[in-house]
Amino acid sequence: MIRMGVDVGGTFTDAFGTDGTRVFAGKSLTTPDNLAEGIINAIESAGVNIGEIGVLIHGSTIATNALITRDYYGWWPKTALVTTEGFRDLLEIRRGRNQLYGQVNMYGVAPKPLIERRYRFTIRERTNGRGRVIQEPDPVDCDRLIAQLKELNPDSIAICFINSFANPANELSVKRMLEQAFPSAFVFASCEVAPKFRELGRMVTVSVRALLAPIVKRYMDDVETTLKAKGFSGELLMIKGDGGTCTADFIKAHPEMLIGSGPAAGVYAGEAIGKLLGEPNCLTQDTGGTSYDVCMIENGRHVTTLEYNVDLDMPLIVPMTDVHSIGTGGGSIIWIDEGGSLRVGPQSAGAKPGPVCYGLGGDKPTVTDANLILNRIDPTLGGKMQLDVDAAKRVFETQISGPLGKDLYEAAEGALLIACANMARANALITTARGRDPRQFLPILFGGAGGMFACMVVEELGGNRAVVVPNAGVASAMGATIMPLSTYAERTFYMEVDSANSAAIDELNTAFDQLQEKVVNELREQGVPLEEIKLRRRLYMRYVGQNYELVVEDPSLEKYDAERLAWLRDAFNEVHQQQRGISEPKFKVAIVDIGVTGTSREGTLDFMAAVSAEGAAEATQAQKGVRPVYFNGSFIETPIFDFDKMGVGQEVHGPAVIEMKHSCTVVLPEWKARIDRYKNIFLERR
Repeated sequence: MIRMGVDVGGTFTDAFGTDGTRVFAGKSLTTPDNLAEGIINAIESAGVNIGEIGVLIHGSTIATNALITRDYYGWWPKTALVTTEGFRDLLEIRRGRNQLYGQVNMYGVAPKPLIERRYRFTIRERTNGRGRVIQEPDPVDCDRLIAQLKELNPDSIAICFINSFANPANELSVKRMLEQAFPSAFVFASCEVAPKFRELGRMVTVSVRALLAPIVKRYMDDVETTLKAKGFSGELLMIKGDGGTCTADFIKAHPEMLIGSGPAAGVYAGEAIGKLLGEPNCLTQDTGGTSYDVCMIENGRHVTTLEYNVDLDMPLIVPMTDVHSIGTGGGSIIWIDEGGSLRVGPQSAGAKPGPVCYGLGGDKPTVTDANLILNRIDPTLGGKMQLDVDAAKRVFETQISGPLGKDLYEAAEGALLIACANMARANALITTARGRDPRQFLPILFGGAGGMFACMVVEELGGNRAVVVPNAGVASAMGATIMPLSTYAERTFYMEVDSANSAAIDELNTAFDQLQEKVVNELREQGVPLEEIKLRRRLYMRYVGQNYELVVEDPSLEKYDAERLAWLRDAFNEVHQQQRGISEPKFKVAIVDIGVTGTSREGTLDFMAAVSAEGAAEATQAQKGVRPVYFNGSFIETPIFDFDKMGVGQEVHGPAVIEMKHSCTVVLPEWKARIDRYKNIFLERR
């Protein structure tokens, strides 16, 4: 049976499958009006009968896009928020910041709150920070609340009481009451969704789950129905934003984990290839049609974030792959701002109408149009479709080169340089901004447009090498096929390490045992055998008096004692030194939150070796022709290579273009490319 991954992006839907030896890859335009149709199209373009698929792993941007646009095909669920009296507007006030990724926006406009004020309700209740109930939910307020909600008739309800992480009694009693009063609505309590301190993150997280639950259920039901009607009888898994997969039923119950779904699969592919190459430190670079997604792999593991911002100062406090995304991709629109400067993105032409050269109604020049004008793209896309070069040139001359008073080709190349500068800046935010030197990390590039920008982006970063993966155009779908099932459990547990007595240490061990039991049970419910479950501990720690935490990973499952706590203190100091540039062993250290992550057995990239052996036989037939390509201000006669006919060890010097089935790699004049034993394209500056 075939194991197949499908990644639904803003412009293209990608499919990649393997039966262990053979590989199947396909790509089709995303169908915004019916995403399931695009999934079927991509699978069929890979030459796979859907009935042959045993496991289908699906990554989707549906949750992310719904939150950004506050729309799901013209519908938005009625979601109510119930909170403690006096905290009704917390979701709107947030922290009062005016910056994102450390940059202050003096002209920024506060984003709309997740839930409108008229849908936010309060009742009198109170629990203190130590977990003592000061006031139980007021019965009069509860009756009034039910009457108000009946007028609203909500699709879902989020409950977030102050300090419910310390004692969930009040929150759970109101949840039971609302479940009885509204049996057809989704009802979620923050103590069950994210039992951690800091009420803003808890409130945002439970609100996001309540908003997405009706949407994700409707979407998943549609996908499952469509696949079944087409003959699919295998297992459907979903890609989560934390870098793992889960069953369809699990994602319906935890819809917030679908945020960041697609990019996480690409990161996992890059992480696996880094291990294959013996490169523990990498930068994954996914350049698609709509966005450019980057993530740091350090010591063989992708970096996770403690807070994923849904929007400005809206923290989602669940573990997420720390992907930084910008609006720069093949479909990004090239435009001139009010000051007369050339700009690229973040707006995208998407799948509809798409770039001008696609002939689907696009009337704004894009990055793909610029690459086509410079002759870096085959005008037939390998025989798949005929691109309209003349239309791209006309629009570019009218809207870009003419108003700038520049030569057509000079303006097109300038747009690509600006796009690469945007990409390099995105890399800086995850490396230099965190005290890392990007030159010490191997860039691993994929996505439909990744290979076209590989050399240019690395030059911007000051590096001299990079890797473009085979099947680069469908790498996220490829990563999906090897991702493990995963889940996690977290809670607040405050303990000062230096003054912990035996009773406190016992409580810590008991808390971890409870989290581990929850994780194991969830994975077993999803069909993972007990002997295949791998657990890792995560502790959120800080110096006493700080107001932020850093993550300390503890792969050991040993019981904590005085000796293990001493190791934990030293590990935290090392992490603080690495991430903040300073540490002070004399300062007291505290544990604030704890968590456990569980995964199933990981897949392998064995099929990559099979592809390399297959390609070696026809190495002498690799060059398919020559065409003039624009580099550094002039056209140069450039050899064109067929990637599928290139053999292991084959080396080409730039300028060159290596055409792959779903993407291409542009080798600049000062660079060379070599095919390694896994059929990766290894790029080096000469």
